[in-house]
Amino acid sequence: MSGMTVPGRRSGKWRPLQTGGLGLLAIAIALALAACDSSPRGAGSALVTVEWEGAASPLGAAKVFLLGEGLGAATGEEGAMAWSHTPAGEEGGIRVVVIHTGTPSTLRFTIPLDDLERGAPQATLWRLIDQENNLVSLGVEGYRVRVSLVR
Repeated sequence: MSGMTVPGRRSGKWRPLQTGGLGLLAIAIALALAACDSSPRGAGSALVTVEWEGAASPLGAAKVFLLGEGLGAATGEEGAMAWSHTPAGEEGGIRVVVIHTGTPSTLRFTIPLDDLERGAPQATLWRLIDQENNLVSLGVEGYRVRVSLVR
């Protein structure tokens, strides 16, 4: 074995291959970046906003149906109060009633989600009530519901 060369061996003593500290750091960073992607994972929440614009009257309350899996109980935001429940026979969705307690500008509530990777729940307006406690027709333009994912 006198003429053979063995990687990592010098002058008869075994030495592990030497990679500098920067090399290990570069490998660690590369592995960390490879594990990341842009899609959200894990628990988070959905911010649900009922909006009105143009000639639409400001709302005092709304009933919203959310369709999706892993939805938690609603919590009112920015001066609104919210209540939610899962109706019998309607698994995979919840109904939320949101009422604004002050001068409304929008009706907002959050819903905890057990996994953001499933995406935002689908939201449908079921009932709209104006500030005078009158039912607003769902056919009136200017009302919409928007859902945004929050990490």
